Amino acid sequence: MLTLTATDAKTRFGQVLESALTEPVAIEKNGRQLAIVVSSQEYRRLQEAEDALWGIRAKMAEAGGMLTAKQTKDWQARMGAKLSA
Repeated sequence: MLTLTATDAKTRFGQVLESALTEPVAIEKNGRQLAIVVSSQEYRRLQEAEDALWGIRAKMAEAGGMLTAKQTKDWQARMGAKLSA
């Protein structure tokens, strides 16, 4: 992974963009890593992986006895009706 200071990243922004197409680029300021620049393709891949993970977690929760989104809404509607009665 290429690592640059914030100042270097600013002056070499074109290189940062080109490098991000093939590998993540770390940006540091005052010795602390502040950001990682990745290509849009890699960002989409990460988003898809995160979405898939949350889908798996939701299915596991439902299988473990948690309510589905519809069941939750129905329960909230029933509770709201009871509270207003």
